[in-house]
Amino acid sequence: MERDCQSLIDIVHSATLAANYLNGKTQTDFKRDRMIQDAIVRRIEIIGEAATRLSQEARDEIDTVPWKQVIGMRNIMIHQYDRVDLQLVWDTATIALPQLARSLQPYV
Repeated sequence: MERDCQSLIDIVHSATLAANYLNGKTQTDFKRDRMIQDAIVRRIEIIGEAATRLSQEARDEIDTVPWKQVIGMRNIMIHQYDRVDLQLVWDTATIALPQLARSLQPYV
């Protein structure tokens, strides 16, 4: 269970960092700034990695999170990096990650 707790902390931390990186940025700013893109993609990768470390029991208990999608997004970032859709990354960072952090906050 300690490993699950650390993984959840990692997920919330990375989601929060991604939000901080985009604080005050527009979608246009994001699309023009390769460093911000790379930072957000890296946070999504870390979130997916941490999700893969969660036990099945933890994933079952926290059933409000679409774990397959979280892990799947990581796989896209890692294995298809040269074809990453920036709109998808933006939407993930501005919509999905804040929701993810809020839903996991009670568990950390």
